[in-house]
Amino acid sequence: MLSLSRSCRRVSRVLFSASDPHVASPAVPTLNALHVRNYAKARPGATKLKSGPQGFSKGQKKSNGRDFEDSEQAAAAKRKRYTEGSANHRMVLTGAPGCGKSVLLLQALQYCHARDWIVLYFPRTVNLVNSTTTYAYDPRTRTYVQPVFAFETLQRFLTVNGPRLEQLHTKVDVELERRATVPTGTTLAELVRVGIKEQALAPTILTAVLAELGKQTSFPVLLAIDDFQTIYCKTMYRDPHFSRIQPYHLSMPRLLLEYASGQKQFARGAVLGALSGTNTTFRLPLELAEALGLPPTSYSGPYAKRSPELQGYAEGLSRVTVPDALTVSEAAELFDVWRRDRALSAVPNDEMFLAKYSESSGNARDFVWKGLLSTLSL
Repeated sequence: MLSLSRSCRRVSRVLFSASDPHVASPAVPTLNALHVRNYAKARPGATKLKSGPQGFSKGQKKSNGRDFEDSEQAAAAKRKRYTEGSANHRMVLTGAPGCGKSVLLLQALQYCHARDWIVLYFPRTVNLVNSTTTYAYDPRTRTYVQPVFAFETLQRFLTVNGPRLEQLHTKVDVELERRATVPTGTTLAELVRVGIKEQALAPTILTAVLAELGKQTSFPVLLAIDDFQTIYCKTMYRDPHFSRIQPYHLSMPRLLLEYASGQKQFARGAVLGALSGTNTTFRLPLELAEALGLPPTSYSGPYAKRSPELQGYAEGLSRVTVPDALTVSEAAELFDVWRRDRALSAVPNDEMFLAKYSESSGNARDFVWKGLLSTLSL
């Protein structure tokens, strides 16, 4: 297994702190050889801290009083983290292109799902803003709703989290336009099915489901967003005046922005995003770059135009930097995975490994796609 980098340990620590402290951590299933970085390995189950110096002699109690004081403080801080909402755990993975941000996000998602979390994953958030799905103006919410994408999100959400949603019930009535109200006590799984049956209701149902998940504390919730910077960019959708629509005027990006900014939150959980540099149409916006302390991709002087709305949505986000390159030991472990799977057409040896590692400069994506996979070309 590959060793954990500092950024990976930080992500694991935050996710572990939001989990139930009395549940042992199960083994996380590993990804196949095509996933280039095995970052977020499951940590062993946490040992329950003792509340006091029971079982020690009087002399030991006296001599170790300060240690027990420190233990009590650590335990109190740990208990506080267990009850914190997602507003206190909003992280964005940053790093060079191809360093493994998306794979780390996927491993974090896999880690949480194995630990009995409810997970909602947006692997290609660019599809929310590139005008590839239908949209319509909703005068009730004063936003442009995206029923097709909301419908597809509900389908995936129910498939992945069905058994857990069956255990949760609504705490308030869900009012639907021109439809019967969904009564209190309905399971969240049944509420999701209402949105799947009628596509036009999907945006309203998705918002209601996330609101209900925000109130419950039985299961932690992870909202994972890849292509995170795209929801801060001006979209390709057009209004009646043919002007490009801002992301906070579209129902799906606005919903993600509200949770990413902490305006809405889960009682237990986290929001984790990953930046992407592969799509040059939706580059890192100035407001998000300044919030994360990253070098801007455009003019950033005092006269540069900044959106107060986007600055508000980016406030409070914390940056987790993923290393730009694999270490030699990490690359060697990855190379060994391919060797054991007999996925290399050429004879694997030290010379071949060092050649591919040097050619890629340690970049994880290049090491696999331009290095190991190039051995399969004729």
